[in-house]
Amino acid sequence: MGKEPYSPLEHGFDIDIPMDEIVGQRLQELIDEGVDKNTIVFFYADHGGLLSRSKRFIYNGGTQVPFIVYLPEKWKHLAETKPGDPCERMVSFVDFPKTLLSIAGCDVPEIMQGHIFLGEKKEESQEFVYLHRDRMDEQTDFARAISDGRYNFIRNFLPHSPNGRLLHYPYNVQANWGAWARHFDDGKCNEVQGRFFNPKPTWQLFDIENDRWEVNNLAMEPEQQKRVDKMSNELDRWMIETRDIGLIPEAMFFELIGTGKQYKTLYEYAQSEEYKIERILEVAKASTLGETKRISEYLLFMKDENPIVRYWGAYGVFLTKSKDRKVLEVLKRMVQSDNKAANRLMAAQSLGLLGERDFAFQAIIKEIEATNDASIVHTGLNALWYSHMDDMLTKEYWLRIGSHSYPRNLGIDQAVAAYVNRMVDDAIKLFPERRKVN
Repeated sequence: MGKEPYSPLEHGFDIDIPMDEIVGQRLQELIDEGVDKNTIVFFYADHGGLLSRSKRFIYNGGTQVPFIVYLPEKWKHLAETKPGDPCERMVSFVDFPKTLLSIAGCDVPEIMQGHIFLGEKKEESQEFVYLHRDRMDEQTDFARAISDGRYNFIRNFLPHSPNGRLLHYPYNVQANWGAWARHFDDGKCNEVQGRFFNPKPTWQLFDIENDRWEVNNLAMEPEQQKRVDKMSNELDRWMIETRDIGLIPEAMFFELIGTGKQYKTLYEYAQSEEYKIERILEVAKASTLGETKRISEYLLFMKDENPIVRYWGAYGVFLTKSKDRKVLEVLKRMVQSDNKAANRLMAAQSLGLLGERDFAFQAIIKEIEATNDASIVHTGLNALWYSHMDDMLTKEYWLRIGSHSYPRNLGIDQAVAAYVNRMVDDAIKLFPERRKVN
């Protein structure tokens, strides 16, 4: 008889064997050096491989990791549980530096985030952990979440952006991504399977204990509204406390900070009075709902003196897909006169989706060609995809974008430039076919 198929589970167990051997080698090194009885060991994992909805995604499967602390006899008093017993305390990676400084007897700066979870100065266990997702390589995204260990509440600030599109690296390293995408494109996915390639709900709430794979969204269930309100309010508090810069569109970063400007870094800008995070957060939350009944509110946001507020107003209009004449006029005015590229691109993205393709396409191309900022080019290419105007790009033009250079002396994030080049290479390889987004 032939050998039974080699299952992914068996492969996973096989990987555990070399992992165990490597850890054993590191522990033996401590013994050989005579420091094993005075060394505290933290053993934890990365967030796994690139299986869809795992690493990089804000679901529990992409955020929770195994974590073991070994305390030799001399230091067992630092623990709050007996050896071998699980600890139910909520811990995040951000807690590690503060905890290590504390048990080493060092002063812990007040400015540090996190909670001390070991030792005499350990702090009260927190009720929640806080999770975040921003741009992932080629794909613009922005989501925040909060978990109490059983319930996971997610707020998707860019619900139009599907989880499974425009990310090229996972398609190259995990065969299941390509197979799943083909299944979806062929119309073979059911509603649950197809969610990975479709826009996301603005709010999501999952009961991890009873719904391990986070399939059943409870956010709109009447019996869950108190929990949703509590977790949403706590998420707001955390974002404001940490001065969360995710609310600032990436294409606006170097228009707000840098050489010759008042603020040299995003940290300085975010800590300043100029970053009106409380108001910006409320505007962003309202705009991500994309409600037609609030379109007059979104149009007012688009006229605000604060450029970040204007961005979120334009995003709200984009989600409504309103073809009202007044709306089109305001969008065109933003494209022609707003002083921030991120806002002009968002307005053009809306116009392209609403049928003003020639005007919008030329506006986006103008932004791409006029800048050395890879973040603006990245945002422009995303705008072409999400307005379904990338089909207007010729192969020659893709080659032209690929020849663009991004000088290092401008302080621009070079990683974004690499992702732009990856987008271009992928488009040329697929041409005349293209990656489509819903």
